[in-house]
Amino acid sequence: MSTPSDKARLPWPDVARGISIIGVVALHATIEVPGGIDTGLARLNAFIDPLRMPLFFLVSGFFALKVTRFTAKELFTHRLWYLFVPYILWTPIWVLLTEYLHRGRIVGLRELTELLFAAHSMYWFLYMLILFTCVLWLSRSWRLSQQLLIPSLIIAVTPLLIQLPIPNIHRFLYYLPPFLLGAYLRPWITHFAMSAFKPGHLLGAGGLAVGAYQIELIEFSAFWEPLQFVGIRLAYLPLAVIAAMALSKIPLVGTVLASVGQHTLVIYLGHPIGLSLGLLILLPFEHFGHTHFMVGAALGCSILGAWVLHRVHQLPGLRWLVTPPPISLPLWGTRTQSVHLASR
Repeated sequence: MSTPSDKARLPWPDVARGISIIGVVALHATIEVPGGIDTGLARLNAFIDPLRMPLFFLVSGFFALKVTRFTAKELFTHRLWYLFVPYILWTPIWVLLTEYLHRGRIVGLRELTELLFAAHSMYWFLYMLILFTCVLWLSRSWRLSQQLLIPSLIIAVTPLLIQLPIPNIHRFLYYLPPFLLGAYLRPWITHFAMSAFKPGHLLGAGGLAVGAYQIELIEFSAFWEPLQFVGIRLAYLPLAVIAAMALSKIPLVGTVLASVGQHTLVIYLGHPIGLSLGLLILLPFEHFGHTHFMVGAALGCSILGAWVLHRVHQLPGLRWLVTPPPISLPLWGTRTQSVHLASR
């Protein structure tokens, strides 16, 4: 997710985020419509399922590297603030709206608070991004070899830790590694992307993808399935970076996807509201409409919700609904020198 301080970036990361958020919107549009998972759109979206969220978090980590130069005060005011406010604001809106409109019940304050802390909502991504950013910041002064131990150890112990009765522990374990790798390896990822079409890179990424596909066909025991899940998705990422780089070179396609990727926050926040309101109108007529039409209508409602929030975000008095105003707090900490990782 971008913040107001983000400046011009390379096109391929935004293209990657554009692909990911389009996949997220398509996923929600198909799973919310009865029979939607059997449509062509759902099958097409399933093709990129191993890449959708890992690629999203890889690029989020890629952009988050700058927090390693922040003091504790700057971490909150320059980064976490812009994630925390949308999460705290929009999670109750979505929960209250969907529960009342679709189930006829009003969520109490205690239940709403529990949902916020457990990240049981459509906006769990922001919650995880806050946690991941803190982990990245805490490791800011470590050597690269030490930093890489974090995702390595998390992957190794995932089959054990995923058994813990902690809400959303699976998402934490699955997506923290690609986020950290996106930050720690940003110089190498940038170099890889800039020379993505070299034969060696193409062969290496293709070989990893083929290997991941073969591993995906193997039936693992329930205990080892989480490790299989993570390993497959990490193995696909080099090919995903090459694909994003290739798409960024296509004039119209690259421009559109990059534009979508630069507006992921408003799309991420707005599409569930549009989808929820749209389903309230669409579902009573589900027996009279073709499933593909219903999915298309749900997709249209999601896009409309994102577009409306985008327009609202452009209004000076309402920008805070997506982008809270900057704050300056008399917190602890003095500005530190750039750490080894940030200077690489």
